[in-house]
Amino acid sequence: MQHIIRAMALIFVVAIFAMHSSTVSAEPKEGDWASGWNTWKDSTVGDWIEYSISGVAGIRQDVTAVKGDDITYTHKMLDKVGEVTNSKEYTKAWNKIKMQSKLPYGDAMEVTWTEVVVDFGAEKLNCDLAEWDQGKGNDAAKTQVYFCKNVSCGGIVKVATNGKDIVWMTGFAKAGAKVEGDPTTGQAPVKSKLPRFFASVDNKAVVKISGAGRDDMYQLRTVTDVAEEITKWTAVVCDSEGAADPKARLLEFEQTKEAWDKDYGKPAETGVTLKLDAGEFVCDVFKSTAEDGREITEWVSEGLSVKKIVKAKGKETTIEVVSYTMK
Repeated sequence: MQHIIRAMALIFVVAIFAMHSSTVSAEPKEGDWASGWNTWKDSTVGDWIEYSISGVAGIRQDVTAVKGDDITYTHKMLDKVGEVTNSKEYTKAWNKIKMQSKLPYGDAMEVTWTEVVVDFGAEKLNCDLAEWDQGKGNDAAKTQVYFCKNVSCGGIVKVATNGKDIVWMTGFAKAGAKVEGDPTTGQAPVKSKLPRFFASVDNKAVVKISGAGRDDMYQLRTVTDVAEEITKWTAVVCDSEGAADPKARLLEFEQTKEAWDKDYGKPAETGVTLKLDAGEFVCDVFKSTAEDGREITEWVSEGLSVKKIVKAKGKETTIEVVSYTMK
């Protein structure tokens, strides 16, 4: 039954996006969401907001004119890749523009309000969270709506059912300040404490491993998951262009903030420029001797190991970046 409730909630939200008619007639108190106040009242030309609907569709609203209480805006429907599928222009009084969700009224459902902070891009949004239950027993579903006074075009940040986001804001601009989040999840990008290469999913590097008396080999290294203090990454044998060998074993690794600070906290040199075929890098240089006697010199730029030389028993192995992508 829960999946039916969630589906109905999604249908309800989509229907609200498509409708534009009067919702509030009383004079609401500023900042009082329950009375019908919302940030459409403070619209300025250039304000906009975008939402994802369960990651399969979306909407965008752009303010194009403001005259008294009347707001002229475009309402665009988007597909899952952000392409516009429909666009219409409306002029409505600010308190008659349909919101992404509406609060229950009367005594039928009790709404609980709390103050929460939502991380969004580089911003921390101070939100008012409204929660109420629909249905009873096993069929009960909790609706959650997050409001923020600093968000344009209404102020709704996201709508959830039983903790599962149904509609979430992916970006907005208010008074010329643009803020963006993750369009896939609606959550802010994780602020990793690791250096740049380990801070974003899909950062990649192709390295060449060479040594005397053996053929060169190549390895593709890819960041797969990023949390605040730990990053997961993989390595697999590939060709010189980075195409993985389908028969090769995929190796999985973790890089923690604690281990990074221990291994790379004290460089022997800093600000060293290193020119390679992959580009020019400004590096920290690390020198160490392993327990087995190997002498290691490594050049690291923004977390990316761009070159590493390992000397052992008169032999030398070089690992060097030949291409990379880094957000």
